[in-house]
Amino acid sequence: MCTLKDGEKSDRMVAGAKQDLVDSDGDKGLIIPDLSEQVALLCLLRIPRLFHAGLRAVSTHWNNLLRGPDFYAERKRLGFTDAWLVVFFTDVVASSFSCCMYDLRSRQMLCRVRLHNFGLHHKLELESYKLGAIGSSIVIIEGRKSPLTYSDYNHTKIYDTVSNKWRDGATMLTRRSHFAMGVIGNRLYVAGGCNRSGTLASVEAYDLKKNEWATVASMPFGLESIQDEVVFQGKLYVFGHPFANKHCVVFVYDPIKDIWEQDVQMGMSMVHDGELVATDNCIYSVSTSDCFRKYDRDDGKWHLVGVETRPRTKVAFNRHAQRAFGLGNELFLLRGELGGSTIELNANRAVCHNLFLGESWFRAGAIVHA
Repeated sequence: MCTLKDGEKSDRMVAGAKQDLVDSDGDKGLIIPDLSEQVALLCLLRIPRLFHAGLRAVSTHWNNLLRGPDFYAERKRLGFTDAWLVVFFTDVVASSFSCCMYDLRSRQMLCRVRLHNFGLHHKLELESYKLGAIGSSIVIIEGRKSPLTYSDYNHTKIYDTVSNKWRDGATMLTRRSHFAMGVIGNRLYVAGGCNRSGTLASVEAYDLKKNEWATVASMPFGLESIQDEVVFQGKLYVFGHPFANKHCVVFVYDPIKDIWEQDVQMGMSMVHDGELVATDNCIYSVSTSDCFRKYDRDDGKWHLVGVETRPRTKVAFNRHAQRAFGLGNELFLLRGELGGSTIELNANRAVCHNLFLGESWFRAGAIVHA
């Protein structure tokens, strides 16, 4: 069993809890009767985030403790964080922007709310944004609109899923659109794209804590069109075309070495009409017809490993819609209907779970940990 160390942060949390745990009659109480503050705090830290709303309703003391700035930081330090899938989408029925959150441990939808004013530029459509998760926060950047259409693009917004608040983030050093984006560790990377000057090969990294952008190694050359991107085993893979009607080019960025390399074999064998998604061990391509292909690094080819054969609801996706998300060795696929099935992807030790979202013509999401 994990135990709390007598570190500065833990001591501060316990001291804060003692300050909060003053009953209305003036007597000091404990977080949990008959347990020391350290043990009681450890008990609360281990409870899945799915139940935190109920815990906050127990008392004012518990509410203050679970809403404190150090509580989720301590959960992260001890490895107790939960994975939540946060998805922003355009609701076909309500003709509005909405957001839903899934707890991926229990595969339950936690909430689904309409977003009347969620902090993004009101003149831009939701589909023009790309997003990634850093810890418990979602970083949203405007980046799909043509640079000839908007002069003030690349707005950055940060959504903190713990405090449920929005804030502005720093703007990229080089304005660009249609770029690749991925999160590795605690940094978000944007690569390539284009602006008024033409195709870009430059790459930038965003540090959420410092709220700063910094230039890193550039791609070997700019891509006229970026088809897709995926983060796999700590590296960013960018798929695109240098010129029209040319074969796919795959660039791979290693943030530790700060270098780009071209994966010629992967690019030559690319068969892709859907979206890319990675698990811990594999990169998959999920086609619009629900064919699952896995890239085999040994022979450098994409192999069909699974097909969903059940009837599907006809959901209108635009080409920027996102359906597939990877966590560990599991894939989660957003659906337009209830009662989604679970399919085994042959002998690849990966399982695909279907989650219900409803009909929408645009959706994008990321997995946060808190």
